[in-house]
This record gives sequence, C-alpha cells and structure tokens, in this order.
Amino acid sequence: ADAGITDIDKAYQPGTPLDAQKAAMKTAIDNAATKVKKDIQDDPTLTNAEKQQQIDAVDKAATVGKDAIDAATNADDVNTAAETAITNINNAHQPGKSLDDQKKDKKTAIDNAATDAKKAIQDDPTLTTAEKQQQSDAVDKAAESGKRAVDTATNADAINTAADTAITAIGKIHQSGKTL
Repeated sequence: ADAGITDIDKAYQPGTPLDAQKAAMKTAIDNAATKVKKDIQDDPTLTNAEKQQQIDAVDKAATVGKDAIDAATNADDVNTAAETAITNINNAHQPGKSLDDQKKDKKTAIDNAATDAKKAIQDDPTLTTAEKQQQSDAVDKAAESGKRAVDTATNADAINTAADTAITAIGKIHQSGKTL
C-alpha cells in the first residue's frame, strides 16, 4: 500500500503558482489592449470621437478583466476572466462604414443641399433672372468643389469636414434681392 501512496505522491505535480498565472494573464490583457487600441487609432473609417469611445471601451474591458483576475481563486477562474476580457477588448473595435460609402453619403447630402438652395433661389420673387442664374451657378460650383474635397479626403473626419464646409457654403449663397 505504501508503494501506491508513493506513486500518487509522485504523480501530483503542482501547477504554476496562482499569482504567476494572474500576472501572466494580466500581461496578455495589456498586450491585447495595446494591439486593439493601435488598430482603432489606425482605422480611417472612424471619427476621432468614435475612436475615443472605442478606446475607452478597451480600457474598461481591460480593467474589468484584471479586477476579475484579482478576484479569482483558482486557475480556471483566472483563465476564464482573461478570455472574457480579451474577447471584450477585441470586440471594442468596430470599424465604421467604408470610406467609399461615407463619401457617397456625404456627396448625396451636398447634392441635396444644392438642390434645396437652387429651389429657394428659383422661387425667390425678389431676384432677377440674371441674379437667379448667377446664384444657381455659384451653388453648382460650391457643390462640385465640396464633392471634390470629399473625394480627396482620406479619413472619416476629413470627409465630414469637407461635406460640412460645402453645405455651409451652399447655404450662404442665396441672397434675396430688394423687397418689391
């Protein structure tokens, strides 16, 4: 019987100490967070505000995960906490609409603003035919310029800025004539 106990004692191999496992998993969480934050920063489809929201979500997921690791009392709980945290960190990065789709949407918005402005100009009884033509031409020019700026933009913020600038400019073109 003593031989059996000796064999059992030899078979028991303690695992890595829990504190070492916790430290290793916290490092894994930090590494995942660093990678995902870089992916978010480098994502041209996101605005700066969207990037900040997603980075904040990464930081929160990392903190929650590390707190769960600290609270864990066994290796399985440590692993589960780390896996959950890393999944949440990875899920925090949500790319925006493709730049092509964003550009298409903003060019449509510019066209709509131009159409509205030209209708207001044409319907303005205080303008002469020549003034209406002049202002309508200016709207067309501003819209084309705005759409070119949208096309050359390389990220979501630049697309939005180009479109907003064009739409604001288009909105200022219509000037009523003298009241009748």
